Amino acid sequence: MIDIIQQLHFLRPEFFWLLPIALGAFISLHLLRSKSSQWYDVVDPLLIEHLLDNPANNQASRRTNIPLIAAALACCIAVIAVAGPSWERLPNVTEQKTDAMIIITDLTLSMHATDVKPSRLIRTRYKLLELLKQRKAGQTALIAYSGDAHVVSPLTDDASTIAALIPSLSPDIMPSIGSNAVAALNSATQLLKNSGISRAKIVWFTDEALPSDIKAIDNILNSKKNSSTIKGN
Repeated sequence: MIDIIQQLHFLRPEFFWLLPIALGAFISLHLLRSKSSQWYDVVDPLLIEHLLDNPANNQASRRTNIPLIAAALACCIAVIAVAGPSWERLPNVTEQKTDAMIIITDLTLSMHATDVKPSRLIRTRYKLLELLKQRKAGQTALIAYSGDAHVVSPLTDDASTIAALIPSLSPDIMPSIGSNAVAALNSATQLLKNSGISRAKIVWFTDEALPSDIKAIDNILNSKKNSSTIKGN
C-alpha cells in the first residue's frame, strides 16, 4: 500500500490551482445560505413566514447541506481527474536530457568481413537493435562513419524510429572510403551543442579501434565531460 502511494504522481499538477477557487466558491455559497437561516434562531416561527420571502426554501437549506457538499466533492474529484493521476512515471524533459545517448557505428569496408558469422556488419546490426530495444527513456542519436561521418538520426526520444533504419546500414551506402572515427565524435559533440545538452553517453561500435583514434577520442570526451563505451564484434 505504501509503495502504491509513493508511486502515485500527477501528469498535470498545474490544474490543482482550481481547487482553492472551487472550494472558495462553495464556502461563499454556504455562508450566504447560512445568513438567511440565522433568522430562525431569533424570530418567532409564526412571524418568520411574513418576514422572509421564501421561508420554505430557507428552512430546507437549514435542514440539510447535502447537495452543496455533494457538488463540492464532485468538483474536487473532477479537478483530481483532470490533473491526471498515474502510477507510471514518464520521463520529463530534464530526465531525457541527462540520459542522452549518441550511438556511433563503424561502416568501413572491413565490416563486410565474415571472420565472425554471419558477418561483422550483421553482428553489429543485431547489437544496435538490442541496445535500442533497451532504451526506455532519454534521447538517442545515431551517427555512421567511414571516410567521413554522417548523422543517420538526430537526437530523438523515439528509439523505434532509429531501429527502423538499422537494416539499411551498410558500407555500400557511405559516400567515401576510409575510417574517420574522430569526425564521428566531432559530429556527436556538435549534436549535443545544437540540442542544448551538456553531457551524454557515447557508444561506439567498431571492428577496429586504432590507438591514434582512441587517444583523439579520449581528448574530446575529457574536454566535453562525456562518457563513452566501445563495443567490438
